[in-house]
Amino acid sequence: MGLVIGLGLGIVIGRDYGTTGSIVGALLGATVGPVIVRLPRLRREFVTIFDWLEALGLMFGLAMGVAVARASRSGWLAGIGFALLGACIGWVVGWLPAVLREWYRRRGLSKATTDALRTRLRDREIDMWLPYNLVIHELQRRGEDIRSELPFVVRLLSDDGSEERHHGWQILQVFFPDLAQEIADYDPSLGKATCQAKAASIAP
Repeated sequence: MGLVIGLGLGIVIGRDYGTTGSIVGALLGATVGPVIVRLPRLRREFVTIFDWLEALGLMFGLAMGVAVARASRSGWLAGIGFALLGACIGWVVGWLPAVLREWYRRRGLSKATTDALRTRLRDREIDMWLPYNLVIHELQRRGEDIRSELPFVVRLLSDDGSEERHHGWQILQVFFPDLAQEIADYDPSLGKATCQAKAASIAP
C-alpha cells in the first residue's frame, strides 16, 4: 500500500516539480503508507472503525495537501510542506471521533457506582465494546484497591481469544507493571496454552 501511495504521489507531484518531485513524492508515500497500514497495530492487534477513520483522515489530508501544493505552484519544498501539513490536519480530524468517544465513556463511568463498575468489568453483555482499562482506571481514580481485580486480569491473559488476551496484557502493563516484568516475554498471539502457562505464574 505504501508503494501504491508513493507511486501516486510521485506521478502527481512529478507533473509540476519534475524528477525531483517524483522521487520526493515516492519517498513520502513509501514512508507515510506503512504508517497508515499499521496505525491500529501501534496501539493494539485488532482494527476498529475509529482506526479506519484515523487512517482515512490522514490519507485525505495528504491528498488535499498535494492538491493545494499543485494549485499554489510555490515550489517543490513548499509543496512537501503543504502535503505534510495536510496529512497532519487530516490525521487530527480523523482522530477526533475516538477522542470524543473516550471522553463520553469516561464521563459515563464517573457517574456509575463502584459496584456497577465492577459488574461492568466482568459482564460483557452490558457493553461489549467498553475497554476494560477505562473501568479499572476509574476504580483506581476513586482510590479503590485494583489489586483485587488481578484474578480477572489473569483470566483475560488465559482467554481463548487473542483479543481478550491483548486486553489483559495491556491492563497488566499499565496497572501492574511489576507483574508484567515477571512475564516480560508474554505475547497475546502465542496461543492459549502458552499464554495460560505464563499467566499461571503470576496468579494470586
